[in-house]
Amino acid sequence: MRSHPDRRINAPLWEGNRCHDRSPGALHQRRRRGHHARTNTYGDGLARALQTTDLEACEGRPPRRTSRAGLRKLDEIDARAAASTVLGGDVEALLEPRAAGNREALRFLLNARIIMERQGTADRLMLTSMLRTMDRGVDARRALTDGQVLHISRWRARRDDDLSTGIASAEAKWLAAAIVHFRAQLKANHRQLQEVVGIMAAGLLDLYGVGPVSADRVLIWYSHHGRVRSEAAFAHWQG
Repeated sequence: MRSHPDRRINAPLWEGNRCHDRSPGALHQRRRRGHHARTNTYGDGLARALQTTDLEACEGRPPRRTSRAGLRKLDEIDARAAASTVLGGDVEALLEPRAAGNREALRFLLNARIIMERQGTADRLMLTSMLRTMDRGVDARRALTDGQVLHISRWRARRDDDLSTGIASAEAKWLAAAIVHFRAQLKANHRQLQEVVGIMAAGLLDLYGVGPVSADRVLIWYSHHGRVRSEAAFAHWQG
């Protein structure tokens, strides 16, 4: 089974012959476990299908480019390299696919928020640089306030403006309107985050210093079983 845009193989892998723990229970667990790559992107559909069965799916790390140095880019090579990261390891150390459902909603909301924040910051910087070359009565020597941005978004064309000033004013108005729009969307995003976090872990928002955005990050990274399997893994994710 292949996920073609990336050409990674999402290949179920049945093993049991190369296991450090050769007890009957461990061997049975390995025979019932399928290896699956790219479970959070192109392989998301297959991962969800496996989760509806009695099979346990684990996620393999993508092969490094150095592992196939001097070789052609083939699906078979990538599949073997990905499988080798799972074979011979401890069952408890295998990565489980991330949980879906409400957690996926949080991931979408957080990704959208990151994009809006970046674009809003870029638009504000561009607007500031434009205003410093224009004479429209706006002091842009310091960071623009929200009130200034709102005022600029309501500018009207002036008859006595020359072509260059008229175009610059129109572009400044468009950027200001975009910033105002992003700010409104970020507020709506914040409310949605608070709502979903309240459904998943209401007590988390009662902790000092934990808001909807930080709680969102916590639930995304640590919510599903097997994500933090040891103290060392927790320290790794904490940086």
